[in-house]
Amino acid sequence: MTIEVAEYEYDGGAVRCTPISSQLQWLCQMAAGKCKSLRPLGRCLVFRMLRRKVLESAGLDDAAVAATDDKMAALAFDGGPLMDAAAPTPRGKSTVKKNAKAAVAAPIVAEVAVKDCPSAVAESRRVTAVVRNTALYLEVEGLSWLANFLREELATGGVEPVPDEGPRSGPNIFWDWRDEVWVRRHFDSNGSRRRQSKPIRSRMAKGGDLSHLDFEAAKQYVHDEFEQQLATESGESQSHSS
Repeated sequence: MTIEVAEYEYDGGAVRCTPISSQLQWLCQMAAGKCKSLRPLGRCLVFRMLRRKVLESAGLDDAAVAATDDKMAALAFDGGPLMDAAAPTPRGKSTVKKNAKAAVAAPIVAEVAVKDCPSAVAESRRVTAVVRNTALYLEVEGLSWLANFLREELATGGVEPVPDEGPRSGPNIFWDWRDEVWVRRHFDSNGSRRRQSKPIRSRMAKGGDLSHLDFEAAKQYVHDEFEQQLATESGESQSHSS
């Protein structure tokens, strides 16, 4: 396996970086192993988080950061190859002024604070990342951190785990990446396997009760709602049995 490496200079010195993306096959295999999905990292938030931190370090306003986030979100699901910043730009009529285009092409290098893993509370680690056009780079020394971060993000669906309060018989809820729903599988009183799910997209549609929320906020809201509902049902079941 060959990994592309480029060297960038910034105030802290020179750093060797490699491009990272939800579409890179070697990174998908490192984080997710063998997976049926062709893009198992498509919904992982760490790429957007790193990009946002680098752009904000350069003093870009919220509108500029959001616009870049939208472009990268589209790239994550277009099914095409990773855009290489070093690849030649296709010829064609451009509507962007040359001066503006040159300013965007300049790489932005920054050392940013990150969590060791999605469930960590404090941003206790620092990594160096680079944004160049639509490409995101990470220092080579940070790849092991990224792989571990992605593994936990895949396992939890991007939702922070509930603090451990000791043994409990509460609902086991997990995220279905394919259907984009929260799911609970369990056995009923007759020993039959059951599956309950809570959708998100339909409630975010126009006129839905979650139409005012973005996807991640709606995802967290539905998770908490599902957990509360199942906890209530479990309490009622115990009261009836007693």
